[in-house]
Amino acid sequence: MKAFKLPPLRYMHLHLRQDDESMLRTVVPYSARCCASALVMPNTKIPVTTGEHVDRDYAIIKKLSGHMEPLMTIKINGNTTPEIIRSCGAIAG
Repeated sequence: MKAFKLPPLRYMHLHLRQDDESMLRTVVPYSARCCASALVMPNTKIPVTTGEHVDRDYAIIKKLSGHMEPLMTIKINGNTTPEIIRSCGAIAG
């Protein structure tokens, strides 16, 4: 029988509720145990709409996750400009 190795898992729709810190401290490490990265959908009272929000949340999530790479998302609304998107470190078109 041949052995094969699965590539690292990627969690492609991870909801994090940062207004409930105990939930955040539970869900992030739990997800990091089996996933190399996660597409983060933050459910926050103040929406993630700026580069500063992304940087803040990334640092919190990365600290809790260790090796897991958080792939951050933002909420796009009527006030979102290309400059805001660039300030968030957008890497996709």
